[in-house]
Amino acid sequence: MLESFDWFKLAQAGFFIAMLVFIWPRAKQMWRQSPKGSTQDWMTYAALMCGVVLFILFLISMVRS
Repeated sequence: MLESFDWFKLAQAGFFIAMLVFIWPRAKQMWRQSPKGSTQDWMTYAALMCGVVLFILFLISMVRS
């Protein structure tokens, strides 16, 4: 059983938890102090994302045919 213990995975998990502990308070502060988007901003974002999705679908259809 001890042979299958992976120290690297344990270190990765510890590093991930440490990142969450140290980054989470700063992320909450940035979220509260960030500028809020207007309806027009969100519509522009949605239009751009739809364009990206359509372009990717176009590329996929070109590769398949």
